[in-house]
Amino acid sequence: MTKDDLINYSDIELYNMARLGIIGRFPNNFWGGEDTLKTAKVLTRYMFENVLEWDLEKIKRETKANTFYDNKLGGMLGILFTNNVVNALLNAYPELEDWAKERNPNIQLNSLFKTQRETTKYTDEELIDNIKEKFTELSRNPVMREMDNPEGHVYTSRFGSWNNALIASDLLEDIRADIDDSEEEINKAQKIIKDFAYEKERNPTEEEIDNLFSDGEIKVYFKSLSGIYDYLTEGYTKEELIDILIDKRNKLGRTPTNKDIKFPRAIIFIDKFDSWENALKEAGLDT
Repeated sequence: MTKDDLINYSDIELYNMARLGIIGRFPNNFWGGEDTLKTAKVLTRYMFENVLEWDLEKIKRETKANTFYDNKLGGMLGILFTNNVVNALLNAYPELEDWAKERNPNIQLNSLFKTQRETTKYTDEELIDNIKEKFTELSRNPVMREMDNPEGHVYTSRFGSWNNALIASDLLEDIRADIDDSEEEINKAQKIIKDFAYEKERNPTEEEIDNLFSDGEIKVYFKSLSGIYDYLTEGYTKEELIDILIDKRNKLGRTPTNKDIKFPRAIIFIDKFDSWENALKEAGLDT
C-alpha cells in the first residue's frame, strides 16, 4: 500500500489499520499540523471507548503508558505528550482537570500545548514574512532549526510541516535544489544522525529529525525518512562500532557488556563481527 493510497482513509481507519497490523506505522508527519491535538483527542477517545470499552472511572484508575503503546498509540504519547499520560488524558477528556490537579497540584502542560497557544499569536502572513526575512539573511532557504522569534516548531504546527511552510512562502520548487550533495556533506549528515542517536541512546523521532535536517537534506542524504532509520541499522562500519565500544569503555571504566550499549543495538555489533565477543576482541577489549 503506497503513501498516496493512505490519503483516502480517515484517521480512525488509519488507526485501526495500524492496530491490526495492516500498515506498520502511521504515515509520515501524521502527528504534526494545526489539528494534531484534535486528532489525538479523537483517537484516544476511540481507543478507550471503542477498542478497550473503558468508562471514565476505569480510565482514571488503570491507564498507564503501556495502555497507549499496547494499542498502537505509543508514538502519539511520546511525540505529542513526551510520555506524560495525564496530559494525554486531559487532551482527550478536559473534564478530568480537577482529578488531575488532585493527583498533582503542580501539573504543567507539556510543550505541545504551549506551542499551540504560541501559534495563535501569529498570522500566516507574519510567519511567512519571518521565513522570507530569514531567506534574505541567509541567501538560501532556511531550515527549521534556524528560525527564532518564533522557533521552528511554531511553523510546523501551523503549516503541518517545514516543507509546507516553505511552499506557503513561495520558496520551494525543488526541495533538493539548494542542497550540497558532495561526499563531504553526505558524510557530515550521516555523522550528525549517528552522533544524535548515540547520545540519545535511541532512534530519533520524526520531530527531532525535522530539527536536524530540511526535507531536501533528508531526500539528498538519506533518500527518505525511513532511509534514516535504515541507515541507523545498516550504515555503521566496523571502525565506527569499535570507536563506540572504546568510548563506552572509557565512560564506564570497564569493558562494556552488550546490555551497556543502548544504541546502536547490540545485534548490529553481533551481525557485523559475528559475535559480541569478536567485537570486543577487535576493539582490543577482550582482556
